Amino acid sequence: MGDLKRSIPIPYSQTTLWKNAVIEWIYHGDVSIAPEDLAVTLASSGYYRCFKKAKCGIYAVENQARKMQDQLNNSPASFEGVILRLKKGTYHYMCSRNNNFTNRSQKGTIHVK
Repeated sequence: MGDLKRSIPIPYSQTTLWKNAVIEWIYHGDVSIAPEDLAVTLASSGYYRCFKKAKCGIYAVENQARKMQDQLNNSPASFEGVILRLKKGTYHYMCSRNNNFTNRSQKGTIHVK
């Protein structure tokens, strides 16, 4: 997200966190995934692993049989996650799962020096 005062995520093309991250560990074992695949993995709590079906089969966004529900209700209840090493910078993030855009928001900032 671009500004902590707003509870609206910015488009992937405007982000820096994913491109500045090195994956040290990820729940499915493939630490060489592309930045956009890392972003979709975290945005979907592991429901998706990548964009292209040829790359990760049934776990791909491209797989029409496995659509994410609008309110993320079919995302996993728990997520083993990812361990990242970030380059120097300031990164804002947010969780949209429990966000009603008025009185509830989960967001924060990571400063790497």
